[in-house]
Amino acid sequence: LNMGLGGGIFGGQGYTTFSPETANDATQEVHAQVIRYLIARDKNRPSVVLWSIANEPESQTEASEEYFRPLFDVAREADPQGRPVGFVNVMLAPHGVCRVSQFADVIMLNRYYGWYVNTGDLAGAELAWTEELEGWSSERKPIIITEYGADTMPGLHQLPAQPWSE
Repeated sequence: LNMGLGGGIFGGQGYTTFSPETANDATQEVHAQVIRYLIARDKNRPSVVLWSIANEPESQTEASEEYFRPLFDVAREADPQGRPVGFVNVMLAPHGVCRVSQFADVIMLNRYYGWYVNTGDLAGAELAWTEELEGWSSERKPIIITEYGADTMPGLHQLPAQPWSE
C-alpha cells in the first residue's frame, strides 16, 4: 500500500497508491475483511497487546487518510477487549507529514537513521532521530520502535566505516 517504495525509499514507480486503478474501494473492503478475520482468529491470544493494520503504507496523503480512517474503526469494532490499534509508519511520512497517525492509539515507527538517511553519520543520525522522536512525543501517545538499524555483510570490514561494513 505504498507505491512510493517501489523504486526504493527515495524513488517511486510513478503510480498513485490510492486510485481507482490501484488501491481502491475493493481493496479497502478486502483489507477490512482481513482485519476482522485477524481479530476474530487471534483475539484470545495472550501475547496480542495491540493490532497493527498496515506495515509502512503511504500515510502522507489525503487519499491515505480517507483509506485508513474507516479501517481503524473496523479494528476497534471487531475487538471486544478494546486493545489499541496502530500501523507501522514509514520514514517517508515523519511527524508533521503523516496524516494517518491521528487515528492510531500507538505510534509505531520503522526507522533507519544512519543507514538510509545520515548514512554513516551516527552523530547526525542521533540528532535527526532525537528531533523526530520529540515531534512524535508531542502527540501524547505511546511510541514503539518496530524496526531500527542497518545491515552488514559478514566479514566486510572497511575503514572509515561504510554501509554494509561490520
